[in-house]
This record gives sequence, structure tokens and C-alpha cells, in this order.
Amino acid sequence: MLLAVHLKQHTYDVSRPITAWVHTIARYKLVDFWRLKTRRAEDALSTESAEALADASNIHASETTSELEALITQLPRLQQAVIRLVKLQGYSVQEAATRLQISPSAVKVYTHRGIKKLAEQLRANR
Repeated sequence: MLLAVHLKQHTYDVSRPITAWVHTIARYKLVDFWRLKTRRAEDALSTESAEALADASNIHASETTSELEALITQLPRLQQAVIRLVKLQGYSVQEAATRLQISPSAVKVYTHRGIKKLAEQLRANR
């Protein structure tokens, strides 16, 4: 508190009472304290929720991965390769084009068509 008063001494107006000025600084410090305390409690809750969600999602992730792989294998070979490189492995369009020896615009077209077919397959399966 004393440090806050010292750091804010340039804002003190000598024509006004010092107690009102100090009380205002104290009030702001109290509000900051309660905000920090509330944020810590929320962070603790969100960490627990995230851990529970991660445990649940790990169970479903392997199922989803195998389902996705089964759907991808139904695509034409070049679309499979493009989807794996760009969407699953994170290669840029240019990198995928270089690896597959096709143009970047062809990579974009194959990606779009592959994603569209995967969406259709998912809708048909559900």
C-alpha cells in the first residue's frame, strides 16, 4: 500500500485533503486484490476442467483418428496425399506442391475437393 501511495504521489492535489486521496488508492488496491483472487480461482477451475476434458478427449481421439484414416483411404491417391500433407502434417501449399511435383493451385483444388468428399462421407455415415 505504501508503495502504491509513493508511486502515485505525482497525482496528489495539495488543495484537497490527503485522506480522500489515500482512501481512493486503497480502494483501487482492494479491488485489484479481489480481481486477482477471483482470477486465480477461475484459473484453478479451468485447469481442472481442462484436465478432465483432455482425459475424455484422449479416449475419443484414437477412435476419431482411425475413422478419419478410413475415410481418407476412400479418396483418390493424389487427394489422399494432399490432405495428409497440408491438413494433417501441416505443410504449406507450396511445400506440398514441391513434394508432390504439382502446382500450388492444384494442391488447393485437390485439398478443397478432398475436404468436400470427406464431408459428404461423414454426412452419409451419420
